Parts: sequence; C-alpha cells; structure tokens
Amino acid sequence: MKMKMKMKRNASIIGAALLMVAASAFSASADPGVSNGGSAAPGYNAIPAHVSANVYSVGFQATQTTEFGDQVTLSGQARTLRSQTVLFSSWACETGSVEGGDCATTPGATFPAELTYNVYDSTGTTQLATTTQTVNMPFRPSASPLCTGSRWYNPSDKACYNGLPQTVTLAFPSGTTLPDSVVWSVAYKTSNTGSTIAAMDSLNVGTQTFAGAPYSGTDTNADQVFRNSAFENGWTGYRPLGQISTVK
Repeated sequence: MKMKMKMKRNASIIGAALLMVAASAFSASADPGVSNGGSAAPGYNAIPAHVSANVYSVGFQATQTTEFGDQVTLSGQARTLRSQTVLFSSWACETGSVEGGDCATTPGATFPAELTYNVYDSTGTTQLATTTQTVNMPFRPSASPLCTGSRWYNPSDKACYNGLPQTVTLAFPSGTTLPDSVVWSVAYKTSNTGSTIAAMDSLNVGTQTFAGAPYSGTDTNADQVFRNSAFENGWTGYRPLGQISTVK
C-alpha cells in the first residue's frame, strides 16, 4: 500500500519527518511489566483502539528531533497523574536495513530503548513529572519476497509495510496533581545525541489525526506540536499519538 506524503508549510522539517509506517494492529505494550494500573482512565487519548492502515511518524534521527509531544486539555475531574502511553513505529532491523533492501529479523527479537516521558505545564517550561525507563522494543519483521522495497508482509490483511507500530506505557512516580492543560512529551537519544544503540536511529513516534480523535480530552491547538522544547506550527492532520492516564 502506498500513500503520498503531504508536504506542509515547514517543508524542510515536517516533510522529512513524516515517514510512512505500517501495520494493521499494534501491541498493547512493548514491555508487559509496565502498566497504567486498573483504576486509571484516559484524561487525554489520541491513540485509536486499532490501527487498520498506515500511520505517519516522526523520525528523531532523520529530523534531529530530541523531544516530541503535544499541548492538551484533560477531560473529567481526575487529575492525579498515573501513566503515559505513546505509539511508536519501529523501522529497525536486527541485521541489514530497510534502505539496503536486506532487512532481516529473528521473530521476537528486541532492542533496549531508553525512553523518557515528560509532563509540563501548559507553557512547556515547567516540568511537572518525568520518568525514564528502558523497554524491550521490537525490531520490525524481515523483508518478505511478497513485497517490494524491503517491506514486511502482514498475513492478516495481506499488505506490505515498512514499520511496526508499538505502544509503550510508562508509569510515573505517584503524587503529581496536574492542571487542566498540560504538555506531554517523549524524549530519547539517537546516534546524533549520543546513543550507542544503532536501532534507536530507526525508532519513530506516530503522528496522525484519526477520525473522532482525540477520544478523550482536547488537543489545544491541532496545528501545533511541542518539538525540541518549543511549540511548532504547521502540523494540521498530524497529531502526536499519545495518551495520559489519571486517577482521582
């Protein structure tokens, strides 16, 4: 399946950042040991229950991004922060590469991905909570002879894809009460910023606006994202895919 990439106002950054990625569904968590707990509810959620087609994503290495997220307004009355979920897309191959046409992965193989989730006040300047954890991020499947361009084949929908979508939920330390409006973000290192894990250069963050999204809460400015510690315009149609869970 092919999709045209929309080129928007910030063409030098956003056009390069929006990489077509794929899968018909994504896993609930890259690390089953990390959970948001049974009593938490989404104060904000832009991630659909199922991804049935390609999603766009931001490649941190390709665009020199170090942190990415969104300013949102929480729904309901629960304001005690419990966890945050982000939808990633892994283009990483255990050996070879997508570009080289020789992507190969042992089924179930993973790489260690150190992720930092942050929550700021609505200005994006005062950090309210942070957590850093290393999770087992899956490599994308091997290139299939049924596909062109070193893509992998998904037998469930008989389609070929480049990336493997994956959600990761991290819990925050207890005790943080959030205001109604916050900025959520995810940060991680690539080889540009000191990572020694080559696969991190092929880890992207999903960014796409789905019909009916956000499913709880409000995207404060649908044309704006939080990137590299600043707000950036020109992102209409490409909403960062994250969720914040809170309890009373």
